[in-house]
Amino acid sequence: MGLFDKKTCTGCGKKIGVLSGFFSGQTLGDGSKLCGECVKKCSSELRDADFKRMTEADFLQHVVARDEDRRRYAQEFVRTRTIQSGDGALGTPYVYADDTHGWWVRANVNDPDVFTYKQAAGVMVESQTMTLSSDEDRRRREMEWVQLYNSIAGGYPGVPLCPPNKRITGLKVKVTITGHPFITEVNIPVSINATNVQMLLREECRVVSEMVQFFMTLRMQG
Repeated sequence: MGLFDKKTCTGCGKKIGVLSGFFSGQTLGDGSKLCGECVKKCSSELRDADFKRMTEADFLQHVVARDEDRRRYAQEFVRTRTIQSGDGALGTPYVYADDTHGWWVRANVNDPDVFTYKQAAGVMVESQTMTLSSDEDRRRREMEWVQLYNSIAGGYPGVPLCPPNKRITGLKVKVTITGHPFITEVNIPVSINATNVQMLLREECRVVSEMVQFFMTLRMQG
């Protein structure tokens, strides 16, 4: 077989072109191929490394589990708590919790996975940064922002400060998942406002800290 021969998707049996397979498909650990449409049937939390650990049988099992998650979320999930920035309908939700069943989901995805409280085994916050400008005027403005951000973030447990000579452009709450056959980590990104608006920065730091405290509490309960 040649390098550019089409492969067969193990999920639907369709032929996969070289380019479409490269840009939207996945190769499983046993060499099986998935087309872009079958990848969409999988959890959005799966990373490349997670696909590499899967076999064809794992994929089929995962698709069944995703269908069960959709049913459970639509029919049984009781939203008892919401972690969000802002108030009411204008706010941005990040996590929905169901204290009745002991479940939680990421709120800002279209097709969420349903996790149990015990599956949240750990939490950390990763920061995305950029180096401060070498232009004197711009650097001065950026330093004013850094000082404002650090003064606010310092009051919220779990929220990182800006490293030396850098400013934070975004934060990512990383939840370690245990007891799930395929998903090992859930990443919840939070954008950080680039303006010197204290109210916005305070709300962004607050919601990150609230998520950290929520998942730390689940870990201790587990």
